Amino acid sequence: WDVETSSSGTANRWTTCGGSSEYLGSLPGTLGDSHSLAISGDGTTVVGYSTLNSLSVYAAFRWTAAGGLERVGELPGFSGSFAYGVSYDGSVVVGVMSNTPVSRAFRWTPSGGTQNLGALGTGTASVAYTVSDDGLTVAGASDQIASSGTWVPTAFRWTPSTGMQPLTLWSGVTS
Repeated sequence: WDVETSSSGTANRWTTCGGSSEYLGSLPGTLGDSHSLAISGDGTTVVGYSTLNSLSVYAAFRWTAAGGLERVGELPGFSGSFAYGVSYDGSVVVGVMSNTPVSRAFRWTPSGGTQNLGALGTGTASVAYTVSDDGLTVAGASDQIASSGTWVPTAFRWTPSTGMQPLTLWSGVTS
């Protein structure tokens, strides 16, 4: 399994069975383009984003053969989103939702909807890039203010029981 976005801006799922490429469609109310960014380990689910309007506002999507494209990842107060990662079975989607200058990592499930994962400490921005096979551990980056007063991107690990934590809390990991 693999995903691709054609030169005309359409999301596709490519399979080794016959070497075919399958067009995934576009979200209703968008400009008709879609960009695939990740595929589940079992090949059943593709995630990415579509362009909502000419102002470059984006909407995260999740695609399955049964359900087609569905919009995911936004909460009130946020105007756009990107989906960057998906669990092995496609049941958990992660990414970022934004409303300039604030962005937040999110975790989405069909039953629970979108969950804002927050940001580390004094951070105003976070993004989730990947999720574990079972959907319970999310990894990404968040900004924080360093002792010098500058903003520093910091890798994080999030779980339902611990919330967002900098990776530096884990043995042997450095920034």
